Amino acid sequence: MSIIFVLVGIIIGSLLFISIFYFRKYHKVLNQLKQVTIERDIDELTGVYNRTGFSRIARKVYDSHKRDRKTRVSFAYIDLDAFKLINDSKGHEFGDCVLKIFAVILTNTVRETDVVGRQGGDEFVILFTNSDDTQSFTIEDLLARMRTKFEEKVDELYATYNETRPTSVSVSFGIAQHTANRFNTLEELIIEADKSLYRNKALRGRCKILS
Repeated sequence: MSIIFVLVGIIIGSLLFISIFYFRKYHKVLNQLKQVTIERDIDELTGVYNRTGFSRIARKVYDSHKRDRKTRVSFAYIDLDAFKLINDSKGHEFGDCVLKIFAVILTNTVRETDVVGRQGGDEFVILFTNSDDTQSFTIEDLLARMRTKFEEKVDELYATYNETRPTSVSVSFGIAQHTANRFNTLEELIIEADKSLYRNKALRGRCKILS
């Protein structure tokens, strides 16, 4: 009888060991998959969300605020002016440095609750949460300050080459705000912000020519 108990104990112990082993192995694989998902969502160059990651996160945030109906969200589409000029005249390494600088400025400008992403090339996007009219700042003012900061940093970068930043190298942006009667989907909000961006870019271009 004692031998039977010993055998049963060995079997139970072995099964327990195997269960723990596979649990730990599964847990490790699960964490690795999560890490892969996180890395897959991040733009390697700038450290902000890439197009896929931004779309996934922004959609969840947008849908949540849409259900809430008590707060608004706004979308900003941002484009670096004359970025092709930077790459053509200074090279892609210099251009990559400009993109990194801009991403850092964007991240430091917005709040932790806002979502920042890079659509590709020199195009960036921001989903502003709780963007009510009663806030102490406007998104336009916020992005205008961001533009000034960017121009200052790029001035410093060009100065290291004993050169002056071309005045055409700057930032344009377009903004669209979700309301109860407009933009039922995130895609509609993005399209409107994109239209606003190109209207503002065209206006800024005309102002530069006139000046």
